[in-house]
Amino acid sequence: MNIHGTYLGAIVLNNQKIFLEYVSKFNCKGKEIKRKIDHSIRVSKLCRSIAEDLSLSKEIIEVVEFIGLVHDIGRFTQWYEYKTFDDLKSEDHALIGVRVLFDNNLIDLFNIDRYWYKAIFLAIKNHNQYDISSDTKDLDLVISKILRDADKADILYLIKTKELILEEDNSSISRNVSEAFLSNEEIRHTIKMTVSEKILLKFGFIYDINYKWTLNYIRNECILESIYNGLKYKDKIKKYYIHVNKYLMEACNGKI
Repeated sequence: MNIHGTYLGAIVLNNQKIFLEYVSKFNCKGKEIKRKIDHSIRVSKLCRSIAEDLSLSKEIIEVVEFIGLVHDIGRFTQWYEYKTFDDLKSEDHALIGVRVLFDNNLIDLFNIDRYWYKAIFLAIKNHNQYDISSDTKDLDLVISKILRDADKADILYLIKTKELILEEDNSSISRNVSEAFLSNEEIRHTIKMTVSEKILLKFGFIYDINYKWTLNYIRNECILESIYNGLKYKDKIKKYYIHVNKYLMEACNGKI
């Protein structure tokens, strides 16, 4: 299920060219910026694969592929202004992104019908939130869910490949976080989280995956297993890994 060589049509390639021209202003040779560019391109391809599996129309597939490409466009301004990708220490990068695209009219440079602007706005605004906003409905909701799946899947992929390194120590896991995780609840990100709780936050992405294609991608790429095997303090995380991996296997087999 390797998606990294997916065919790209002319419209998608042209939009990718415009995107790369925009981000070239932010020192593309810097590893932090390059990682975000590569992440954006992979998320775009993941969005296409999920949309194709859902048998959506060619137009909608191209729209979600575009959204995947620009979903993190706020990250580049965030790094330029704050020298961090931590939203808790700067600004919500999704809100920066919609501001860059829509307030500054950057979106008008791309080959995308204005009809889809609302869906694009909502998907980007929603992609990093704990819950999707209640004003996101019908096809807009489907599109937002596709992006959230693709983004989470690629963040986990980055951890698997060690392009993103999980900080580790042997810190404690609170009762509230433990109970939420073992109840199949995604963990909320707070500034007071311990390092071990932040690891559970990443594993807990699985609970918020919406589509079976994404679950199968994560399973078939052995992403959770690889992340766990790479941990130094496995004993602290073991029961949580066993639990979430069981959840993943059951969800892939349609038991959840």
